[in-house]
Amino acid sequence: MTSLNSILDSNWDGTICTKPSFMTLRHGNYRGYQRVVGTQKIVKSDDMIGLLTRDHYDPDAYDAYDVIITTMTSEADLENMITAVKKVCATYTPTSAENILKWEGGNYDPFNNVRWIFTFSILVYRAGIVGYT
Repeated sequence: MTSLNSILDSNWDGTICTKPSFMTLRHGNYRGYQRVVGTQKIVKSDDMIGLLTRDHYDPDAYDAYDVIITTMTSEADLENMITAVKKVCATYTPTSAENILKWEGGNYDPFNNVRWIFTFSILVYRAGIVGYT
């Protein structure tokens, strides 16, 4: 399966805003970046229960990712990055391994008008799920 970072990187719309860095949160610290989209795959079903509204209660039906978008540029830049990620989710062309990307939730966390942070989840549904083909 294609990594979520690769999907976001390959499908980013540069007309909305310039492409940020992409990183895996388990492999680095997002605070070292000026503008970044960080992803972390949720590997335990216990991490998902009660956190996401789900159409399928089988943890094997999709892969869930915690995602953080952060910028030290401006709040407007953060809004543009959020829009660009939402566009990737809405316009992603499914492959044989991934069926659909679904945006879940979101939480703003402004940090002293120096860093703007937005956290949310993306579900990558697997191919062959009834109702999402």
